[in-house]
Amino acid sequence: MDELASAPGPAVRTRLAEEKNVWPCTVRPDGSARVTPVWFVYEASTWWIGTEHSSVEVRNIRTEPRVSPALEDGRFPVVAEGEAALIRDRFPRRS
Repeated sequence: MDELASAPGPAVRTRLAEEKNVWPCTVRPDGSARVTPVWFVYEASTWWIGTEHSSVEVRNIRTEPRVSPALEDGRFPVVAEGEAALIRDRFPRRS
C-alpha cells in the first residue's frame, strides 16, 4: 500500500517497526466500510498486510483497492490512505 502522506517522524517510525497489528479499512461492494485487525510489516514506505487469499479484505480490495490502515492506539493515531495491491508471493527480500 502507498506510503504515508509525509515521511514519518521518529516516533511513528518506531511504532511502525514495533507494532504487529494494523486495522485496515476496506470498502465493501455496497460501499460500506469494513475494519478488522490484521498482521502487518512496514518496510520501504509500504504497508505489507498479511491475510488469507479468501479473506473479506482481499475480496474487497479486488473490487475497490482504496484502503486506510490505522495503528491501534487511539490517543496517538497513525493513519494512512492509499491503494492496495494484492501480492500472492512471499514477502519481498530486503535489498
